[in-house]
Amino acid sequence: MLNPWRKTYKTVVRVLGGVWLACCLISPHLLLGYINPEEASLPRTSLNPQAEFSITGRCAGKPTTFQDESHSESDPIVSWSWDFGDLFQGQPAVASVQHPRHTYSREGRYLISLIVISQTGLTDTVEKWIDIFPRTLPPTLADQEVCYGDVVNLQVATKVGVETRWFEQETDSLPFFLGDSLQTPALPYSTTFYVQTTSHPSCQSRKVPVAIKVFSPETISILPDRNQFAWQAREITFAIKSNISISAWQWDFGDGDTSHQAKPVHQFPRPGTYEVNVVVTDQQGCDVNIQKELVIKSNDKINFASAFSPNGDGINDFFLVKHQGVQSLNIAIYNHHGQLVYSSQDPAFRWDGRGLNGIPVSEGVYVFELEVLFQSGRTQRENDTVTLIR
Repeated sequence: MLNPWRKTYKTVVRVLGGVWLACCLISPHLLLGYINPEEASLPRTSLNPQAEFSITGRCAGKPTTFQDESHSESDPIVSWSWDFGDLFQGQPAVASVQHPRHTYSREGRYLISLIVISQTGLTDTVEKWIDIFPRTLPPTLADQEVCYGDVVNLQVATKVGVETRWFEQETDSLPFFLGDSLQTPALPYSTTFYVQTTSHPSCQSRKVPVAIKVFSPETISILPDRNQFAWQAREITFAIKSNISISAWQWDFGDGDTSHQAKPVHQFPRPGTYEVNVVVTDQQGCDVNIQKELVIKSNDKINFASAFSPNGDGINDFFLVKHQGVQSLNIAIYNHHGQLVYSSQDPAFRWDGRGLNGIPVSEGVYVFELEVLFQSGRTQRENDTVTLIR
């Protein structure tokens, strides 16, 4: 095995009467040198130049700067011979300046050689392997337009050795995601991401913005607004209430019947509870799916408001139960302490917000228990609340 510490030095020795060339092999254990057959060699280790360099920039297609860091304690270094380990116009790429710049056309590993020569002809050589990384180009991504709440898949095409970084702000130094494919969560509003490709800290593209426009959420409901209907009415006309234009409808009435009309008229086959489902497509191509539960009831029917305001203005001054086919009714209303404040067995009762003592009760939410006996013999019980507003 060769001694890793040994170096070969060529020394020019000036003596009386001429110049002799000596070649010396120096190691920690052995010194062999010749000036001429009659003279002994002299060690010059402290006087020999020491070749050294560093580099800045390791990106293919961009200049790499070589910084000479050689030094000599004997006399100044006057010559530099660089070999960059690749070819330029079919010839080895070389340079003879102290701090050269060189552009590698492709990534790879290259052996760099530097030979320095001092003023008196002393030389030293250093060789280093360096890695040149793939050139990174700014990613090409088109802006997106998506529906409210959609998930967006963004894809960047890169080659081996190139990493993709995603940033929430252009000024961010740390990415929130690494990888060629980014799947966003459901987006409730428009946003912009910034994407960058890199193969090395010195080999990064600029950050490219990708704008994602999220269409405003649709406000859509199924008409009629109410969800209880008398079966005797039979036919119900449906429609869509929306804040944007609708271009297509897909109705499913929950009883096996469907429609693609904007305002279908439907007849349910029998009383019962049905879930009406409609998928609408708006003018931006976004699909919205909404449901509504309908109760198709027989002639037995009751209905009551969730709030009333007994202020004497003639509008919603009483809490009452609207009904059809009722034989008898029993209602009890309690405050939030569980105390009874009102009761009646009159199907036509109208509570004006006064307690059992005739004094108006305070504003708030009241719990009521309602039991109704229909003429059909069916009994219906309700436990609900009503809000009294002063």
